[in-house]
Amino acid sequence: MSSVLRMPLLRLAYSTQFLIALIAVFLLWSQVGGQTHLDLMPWYLKLGLGGGVAFATVKATAASVSQERAWEFIVGGVFLVTLSALFWYIALVR
Repeated sequence: MSSVLRMPLLRLAYSTQFLIALIAVFLLWSQVGGQTHLDLMPWYLKLGLGGGVAFATVKATAASVSQERAWEFIVGGVFLVTLSALFWYIALVR
């Protein structure tokens, strides 16, 4: 497949993956952490943490497709910081 056709298809695939990851983050969060944690959080934290995890998922996929080694470490760091911020918030709420 030529690179002219490949880029729009990759953009479409990454956009779709972001939306699916966003849905999956909030579904998993409400099932594992309980809906009360989501209800107690302000909307901007939910948006930031959920969007950050979905963005890290898409960046990890893009890094593995392009096989760039540096991006794998950056995305892993963003993912770990986002998860640790989430767990820190949950520990404060309880």
